[in-house]
Amino acid sequence: FSIFPMPKEWALDGVEITDNMKNELKNYIDKPFLNTTLKPGEKSVIAIGTLYSRPPKSTGVLPNTLFVHSNSGLFPTCKWVMKKDPSSDPMALGLRLNFGPSCTVIPCGQVSYPDQ
Repeated sequence: FSIFPMPKEWALDGVEITDNMKNELKNYIDKPFLNTTLKPGEKSVIAIGTLYSRPPKSTGVLPNTLFVHSNSGLFPTCKWVMKKDPSSDPMALGLRLNFGPSCTVIPCGQVSYPDQ
């Protein structure tokens, strides 16, 4: 399966998917990238797309929680597929995925601050 970030318009309640959105979908799958700058206290909404064969071999993939590694203690029962200890980089992002009754955490970017 593949997971990729998508713009806010895909995450809004009651969104109707337009032909234009469908046409842009391939770009998000082929070049997954998100670079967002937030001011202190500002929030951001994104959609997380999943792509897997139908029917899936077991169960679907459900992105559940995007979090910074300093909060890694929230998911002690999940399988962590990281190359290094999550607590060693508190600004790294993890994405919790649910697969039926089990969960896995994968790396999903990082938080950084601009120099100015």
